[in-house]
Amino acid sequence: MKNLNKHACPCMEHILNAHNNTSPCEMHTYVVSQPFSEKDIINLQELFLKNGWHCLNVKDLHTGRSIIATLLYSLNYYHDVACLSTEDISLDSAFIDIYAQLIDEAFVDGQYYDIESFLLDNFFADFLWIEETDVLLRTDWYEHFLVALADLKIDKHIPIILLSYK
Repeated sequence: MKNLNKHACPCMEHILNAHNNTSPCEMHTYVVSQPFSEKDIINLQELFLKNGWHCLNVKDLHTGRSIIATLLYSLNYYHDVACLSTEDISLDSAFIDIYAQLIDEAFVDGQYYDIESFLLDNFFADFLWIEETDVLLRTDWYEHFLVALADLKIDKHIPIILLSYK
């Protein structure tokens, strides 16, 4: 696992742009590939247990989900794990599908985004990962979602892992 500078992750651009080029947080970006070395396992374990913004750069969606699921099940630490993904590939039933909740309850309906209300009233996760696919990055509301996470300082209370793809 290689540590990169904090501007290597596409997600950081959204946060910086949304906050007039001032970062609301420190972002740690890592390139991850399998098989893991012993050092990778220790670093990933530390990353998953540390609150804040973290970006994992992986080969593809399946690899990213595999890494996330393997580490979460191995740690057996979190009780309410949430994922934001616009992909049609269903999530493991142990994980909360944030995108489905946002759509079902019309929090990102048309031009109206009530993401802060959603996070305040419906978001009780103790771990969040976001799959930064091209589809998600092109949505109108994703930047609002990142800003709401930052404004509510959710990163101070839980790990937020942003998966980006090579």
